[in-house]
Amino acid sequence: MAGEREAMVMNGGPAGALRASATQEVFRTQGILPVGLPPEETRTLIAADRERIGAVVRSLDIRLEQDAATGRLVGGRVEASTPTAS
Repeated sequence: MAGEREAMVMNGGPAGALRASATQEVFRTQGILPVGLPPEETRTLIAADRERIGAVVRSLDIRLEQDAATGRLVGGRVEASTPTAS
């Protein structure tokens, strides 16, 4: 939010490329600060994000629907009650 972007890379190849000085220089010129985390901290971050996002999904009653033609889960649906005029 507020102009910030996040991205995660979960394996050694791309993560190693992110550590290359040329890659970091390109990122810096675009205002991106590459930061690496040890595997345990990455797992903790992902678990915290899943809980935080899951709480939002549950509070808004967001549900996935299964596409009848393909059987794939698609979209999201929020069933909200509409206030009625008295």
